[in-house]
Amino acid sequence: MARGFNKRTSRSDAPVAEIVLTGLPPSLWTAYHQRRGGHGKCLTSKAAEWKRGAVYEARGAYHGHPLNGRLDVQVTFKVRSRGRWDIDNRYKLLLDALTEAGVWADDSKIDDLRGVVEIDGRRKSPETVITIWEVA
Repeated sequence: MARGFNKRTSRSDAPVAEIVLTGLPPSLWTAYHQRRGGHGKCLTSKAAEWKRGAVYEARGAYHGHPLNGRLDVQVTFKVRSRGRWDIDNRYKLLLDALTEAGVWADDSKIDDLRGVVEIDGRRKSPETVITIWEVA
């Protein structure tokens, strides 16, 4: 786990939450499709299913009140191989699911967001680990 990646602020070394989700969030490229008539976008059925599962798992893992202060967040994508996906395309649906699950009041509270890809060729299935610190 990375420590002290935000040099602008002071935070406790102990995270306030660590949430483990099954699988990886869908990429933005596969998560949304154009609405009929061309007005706006909506989630694909596969992305909506992942989000429902993530909200359910996050609610089971985090039992506190929604975090209201400033936050540092590390997202660790644990995978068997790196593949060709962009790490930045995985955040939107993940952060929205954690907001809906009541982990934090709003993802605008995140001051520092860090992504890590952890590769282990022996891993059977991917998972996403979210570690959260409150910033003083």
